[in-house]
Amino acid sequence: MANSVVFQKLPIKAEDEKYKDEIIMWRAVLDQALNDVLYVGNNVDRLQDRLEADRWFESYTNMDSDFLTVCDMAGLTCQEVITIYRKAKGDPNDFVFILFIFC
Repeated sequence: MANSVVFQKLPIKAEDEKYKDEIIMWRAVLDQALNDVLYVGNNVDRLQDRLEADRWFESYTNMDSDFLTVCDMAGLTCQEVITIYRKAKGDPNDFVFILFIFC
C-alpha cells in the first residue's frame, strides 16, 4: 500500500489556522504511525515499527500518553484519530472510504 496522508488532509479548524504549519507537522507524525501500522511485508525492522505503532495508538487509554499530546498538537481529538486508525486496520473498504472522503 502506498503511504497515506489521511490526517494531513483533514480540515483545520478556523481558530487553529495560525498554527497550520505545526498542525500539519504533527499530523504527519500520525500519518507515519498509521503507515507503520498498515505495513504488509516481512522486513523485520518494519514489522517492529508496526508493533510499536499499534501499541502507541492503543496507548490512548493511558492519560499520560504521548499519543494524547500528539493528537492535541495535531488539532484532533483522540477519538477522531482512533476512529480512523480502527477503520484503517479493519475493513479495507472502510479505509478506502476514508481516503475518498478526505483526499
